[in-house]
Order: sequence, then C-alpha cells, then structure tokens
Amino acid sequence: MNWLPLVLLASLLLVFVGGVAIAVKIARRRDAQRLAALSQVAADLGLSFTPTDNGVLRDLGGFAFYQSRSLPLATSVMRGRIHDTDILLFDYDTTLGSSNNRQLIRFTVAAFDVRATPLPVFTTQGTPQNRFARFVDKHLANASIVFPEDAAFSGAVHVASADVDGVKRVLDADVRAFLIRRKPWMCRSTGNWLVLAWFQERPTPADYPDFVREACEGKRLMCEWRKPDHHG
Repeated sequence: MNWLPLVLLASLLLVFVGGVAIAVKIARRRDAQRLAALSQVAADLGLSFTPTDNGVLRDLGGFAFYQSRSLPLATSVMRGRIHDTDILLFDYDTTLGSSNNRQLIRFTVAAFDVRATPLPVFTTQGTPQNRFARFVDKHLANASIVFPEDAAFSGAVHVASADVDGVKRVLDADVRAFLIRRKPWMCRSTGNWLVLAWFQERPTPADYPDFVREACEGKRLMCEWRKPDHHG
C-alpha cells in the first residue's frame, strides 16, 4: 500500500490546524493589547472604563448596524463627559453569515443620549455604488433616500427612514458633508439614541481622540435641527 498520499494529507492537515491555532493566538494577543491601550486612552480622556459590558447594547435598544444571529459583544466600554457632551464608547464585534461562510464585523461605536432633542429614526451607511448597484437599489423596498441637490452624497451613502421629510431636515448640507468627509461614517438613530461609527474600520488607540472629537461634532450638527434659528 502506498502511504505517501495519506502522509501528505496528514501533514497538510497538521499545517492547517497549526496555522489556525497561531492565527487565533495572534488575534487574542492583539485584542488584549488593544484593550490595555484603550484603558489608558480612557484614563487620558477622563472617562470610566469597563473591559466588557453587553448591557450597553440593551440600553441602546438592541443596537445593531447589521442583522446577525450571533451574540454581539461590547468591549472597551467608556463612559463620561467630553467636549461638553455625555458620551458612551465601545468596540462592537459580531459575526455575519453561516458557519460555512462567516464574516467578523468589528467597529467602534460612539453613542449619545438625544432624548432632549429627539431625532427621527433612521440609518445611514457609507456604501459607494456603481451604476448597477444604484439601479438595483432604486427598485428595492429599502431604496436609499435621495438628495437631488447633493448627488455626491446620494451616490456615496445609503439612507433609510420611514420619516423622509424628517431625516432630510436632519441631514442638511453640513451633516451630509460630515458623513462623507475623510472617513465615511455609519449612523443609526433610534429616536432617543444617536449612534455613530466609522464604516468598516476601528480607530487605533492613537486615532481615538480624533474619533471622539469628530463623533461629538456629528452629534452636535445633527441635533441642531430643532433649534429655533436652524433652517435646514
């Protein structure tokens, strides 16, 4: 009997399993390093820090940018006041797809309690579209809200809401410019909570102060719509 094919198969299997184990070990080490670094960031910003707290997701009404069957995880949770604004920050991890085709989704969330200035319920997501994608989107039930006066924004960001007039008042020219500049933002309003995140990216610990500053600016811009002197 020729054992060579079996030996080769066993060798390849061992290499694969070993590679997976090494990848998992590296990922865990990176997560631990990020957790430690963000703990220091929280201290520098004067915010409280909790390594893991899924309770924040319940507070946000079951927050999710993506529909997922897996249990999401909130880590590196920071709370406090910065730039004269109460803020909640955390890393959000979830998994999309089936067991045979799984995709890990990771981003950092900045959440704001806006009950004093309630917003329409809406979502925005940076999603650059080619002509075919725009054609398909136009004919779907969840077609993006279009801003005829801002073709660049309409082509770069998917906006969904049952309150079209309300969300158009919130997403004025300044807000639209904010959502697509430098790093595209994802946004979700539950009405009482406003949640912001960079699209498909987490800020590094070094980027965190800029992320926080920009998120606070976005919240300020979106909540101006209810001020008496704001004309949209």
